[in-house]
Amino acid sequence: MKVVACYNPRARGGRFQREIPRLRALLEEHSVDATLLEICDTDFNETLCRKLESETFDAVIGIGGDGTHFHLVNTLLRFAKSHPERPQPRYVFLPFGTGNNIAKSLRLKLGPRNLPAAIANLTNGIDKKLDLGTWSGYYFADALSVGLDARILHFRNQMSERLQKHVLRRLVHAYIIYALATVRAMFSKCRFRMEILVDGKRWYEGSVADVVVNNTRIYGGEFDLTPECRTDDGLLDIALIRSRVEYVYRFVFAYRHLPSFLRRLFVSNHSGNAWIQARHVEMLVDGPVPVQVDGELFPNSSTFRIGVADGAVTVKVGTDEA
Repeated sequence: MKVVACYNPRARGGRFQREIPRLRALLEEHSVDATLLEICDTDFNETLCRKLESETFDAVIGIGGDGTHFHLVNTLLRFAKSHPERPQPRYVFLPFGTGNNIAKSLRLKLGPRNLPAAIANLTNGIDKKLDLGTWSGYYFADALSVGLDARILHFRNQMSERLQKHVLRRLVHAYIIYALATVRAMFSKCRFRMEILVDGKRWYEGSVADVVVNNTRIYGGEFDLTPECRTDDGLLDIALIRSRVEYVYRFVFAYRHLPSFLRRLFVSNHSGNAWIQARHVEMLVDGPVPVQVDGELFPNSSTFRIGVADGAVTVKVGTDEA
C-alpha cells in the first residue's frame, strides 16, 4: 500500500512531533510505503496536489484534529474534481486533535497510545462511503455552526494565541480554554433573528442564539446534540438553540457520558422544533453573524445555503462502525 501522510506539527500542542519516529516504524512494520508531508506551509495545498499528480496513492492519511481534516478533505476533493480520470485515494483519519468529533463519531481509536491500532486499521479496516456537508464551495465532514459556538471559537483562538507566550502554557488543557471562552461569549451579544428553510419549506423564524448543522453525531468533543445523526444517510441534522439558558441545558443533557435514561428523558420531553433532518438548509439572518466550519472560523455572513454530497469520500473504519 502506498500512502501520503499529512500531519499537523501543532497537533496536541506540538506533542505529536515526538510520535513521528514511531509512526514511521509502524508504517514500515505494516509494509506501507509512506511519504510524510507537514501541512503548516502556506502553499501546502499546492504541494499535496503536485504530489498526487506525480504519483498514484492508495490513501491520504490526515494526522491532526477536525480542522486539519477539513483542509485535507477539501484539497483531496478539489484534486479529484480537476482530475476525474485519476482514481480518488481513500481518506484515513488519524485523530490527534482536541475535540476529534469525526473520529469519535466513526468510533476510531484516539491518541498516541492507540497509534498501532490506527495504523492497523489502515491495512485491515473496512471502506466506508462518507457523506459531506457543502457550503460556499467548501465540504465539511463534521459540522457548521452559526452564532454562539463560532463566537466561542473566536475567543478560544484569541486565548490560545496569548497563552503560547506564557511559561505555563503546557499546563493548561485545551478544554479549560474552551470553558473560559464559553463564559466570555455568554456575556457578549449572542442573539439574532433568523429564518430557517429546510428542503425548501420554512421550519423556523425568530430569535436564535446558535444553530448547529451536523454531518457527524459527536459535537464539541463530548456532546451528542443530534442523536439520530448518521454519516451515510444523505441527511444533515440541524439543532436549533434560541437562548443562553437553552444553550446551557441543551449541552448539559447532550453530554455523551450522561446516563442514557437521563438523555432519553430529555429527548422525549423536548419540543419538536429543537432539531430536524434535511438534505438542504437555508439560513437567512438579519445581519452578518459569526460562522465556524469543522473548527475553522470564516468571515461573518448573513446567508447560508447548505447541502449534502452523498458518499463524497471513501474512508477507513473499523469493523464495529461498518
